[in-house]
Amino acid sequence: MMKQFGYAILALGVMAILCTLSIDTSVPSGMFGRVNNIGLMQEKQNYLIVSSLIVLVGVVLAVAGFNVPPPRKGYGIVKNFFLIILWFLVFLAGGYFLNTLTPQYREDKIKMEKDNLELQQATEELQRSLGQLEEANNRASNFTHNRE
Repeated sequence: MMKQFGYAILALGVMAILCTLSIDTSVPSGMFGRVNNIGLMQEKQNYLIVSSLIVLVGVVLAVAGFNVPPPRKGYGIVKNFFLIILWFLVFLAGGYFLNTLTPQYREDKIKMEKDNLELQQATEELQRSLGQLEEANNRASNFTHNRE
């Protein structure tokens, strides 16, 4: 039983690694074409580490796992209940993991980062304009003082 579970975890980990390696970490940039995004690169690295750990656990269970003798009468219900819960948790974790790899998620994240960059540029432009306005105000104030 443990060996089969190990093989299943190993297969899940290998699929996760293949999905992780397909993540595009570059984003479109105006005049420079595509540039690498450090946040996406870090996210890809984190997914790769987690996927590798899943593969490692699968290999350990597949190699060192033992075959459990058939359960006694009455034990099967409890064992099946725990296996159902375990598979449900694996299914939820895999669904979340694969959901974050979808193109829509990546596009939304890239759009959000692009919006943040535009907001930062607009803030810098506003600060420059404010500095120029203060400088013009100071010159006007000095001019008025000098006339008096």
